[in-house]
Amino acid sequence: MLVRDVLIAPPEPGDVLVTPTTGAYGYALANNYNGQPRPAVVMVGDGETRVIIDRETTDDVVRLQRPLRALADGGTVERVGIGLLGYGTVGAGVGKLLRENADEIRLATGKDVYLRRVCEKDPGFRAEGLDAALLTANFDDLVGDPEIDIVVELIGGIEPARTFQLAALKAGKAVVTANKQLLSQHGAELLQTAEDNGVHLRFEASAVGAVPVIKVLR
Repeated sequence: MLVRDVLIAPPEPGDVLVTPTTGAYGYALANNYNGQPRPAVVMVGDGETRVIIDRETTDDVVRLQRPLRALADGGTVERVGIGLLGYGTVGAGVGKLLRENADEIRLATGKDVYLRRVCEKDPGFRAEGLDAALLTANFDDLVGDPEIDIVVELIGGIEPARTFQLAALKAGKAVVTANKQLLSQHGAELLQTAEDNGVHLRFEASAVGAVPVIKVLR
């Protein structure tokens, strides 16, 4: 066990290291992404201990693999279409991640998240590794597509990014953005529009080096 101002012997192979922590954040740090069951959460006080959350078993970890199990059983996984607004350095990176990490994303979310459409202002725009059939120069093709659930805005600046985001939110699309400038000047308007239309506006990548703090603060 790690205790303040107390020295412990160097750990040896097979030793169990127990780290005191607090709350859900500490438990979340014990991630099971690598297939290892998470340890129990134990409350310690007044010389007594009480198990708050039991240690996960291998069966618990397997049970979390819902998408793969559903597919193995011949079931289907809900599809989530992504509309990219802008395909520069960041947009191309997002597209690449969606293509190359499709299985990992499906495993983590329980959904088939895929690139449905890419909007670029130049009708002749082409990019290596991007299916030209996905390209459009008309933003209305993103807003009007019922198979697009999330619009990712990556063009930057105030306009037309603000107009595009508002249109997407009013059309019932969730919006993800890394547009610091826009959020700093029109964040309240965008968040209110999202709330009024029952959708989400997400922008973790716009703050604190992408540390997931915004959701906690809200």
